Amino acid sequence: DDREAFLEKVKSLLNLDEKELAPIINQMSNQQLIRLYNGGGSLHKEKLLRSLEPERAAAIMTEIML
Repeated sequence: DDREAFLEKVKSLLNLDEKELAPIINQMSNQQLIRLYNGGGSLHKEKLLRSLEPERAAAIMTEIML
């Protein structure tokens, strides 16, 4: 299934700790981050949001909630 294939591709990224993850995901577009958020499990979603600047996390959540 597409979700499993996507998760397999991004597993190494999402397995990084927050300090390692933050500089990488802060270079990604909001659309890419939304795709990561929607594709991940709840632990990955939390890690993703914790790794972002608060303003960026708020913008991502605003998009997701539309």
